[in-house]
Amino acid sequence: MREAIHMLESEGMVSSIPRKGYVVADFSAQEVEEIFGVRQVLEGYAGRLATSRISVTQLDELKVIYARSLKCVDEQDSASQLFQLNTEFHDLLISCSQNRRLRELIDTVRSSLLSYRLATLTDPAERRHSVEGHKLILAALERRDADAVEDRAALC
Repeated sequence: MREAIHMLESEGMVSSIPRKGYVVADFSAQEVEEIFGVRQVLEGYAGRLATSRISVTQLDELKVIYARSLKCVDEQDSASQLFQLNTEFHDLLISCSQNRRLRELIDTVRSSLLSYRLATLTDPAERRHSVEGHKLILAALERRDADAVEDRAALC
């Protein structure tokens, strides 16, 4: 447990307060923008790699996740479910890149803004944007259009 807390502290995710304990770090607007920019580049690159490496079975799995997402996109209380499906979609896409180091980097960056990512999916427009982005990623994957997959994966 101590090692995990020290790792979080070294990543700037928690701060130590002497004789009090640890608190979750707040990010400035600039830090959030910087982290999201890094995430866009990394996830876009993962999408590019996945385009040529994805199997038919994996593509079918992404389609199933997308279909499940469609069912909850307009439900008021579905933010946490959609967050889970969004994470599953991106996790599978990243896995298809077959790049372990890239996966580790993305996991680190994504964990930095976990609460922010969940909060964005409480907005109905953001939920629709996310699911529409997945639809465009799927279409680009089927065409084996690495440029389009990279662009869409970076944006949703």
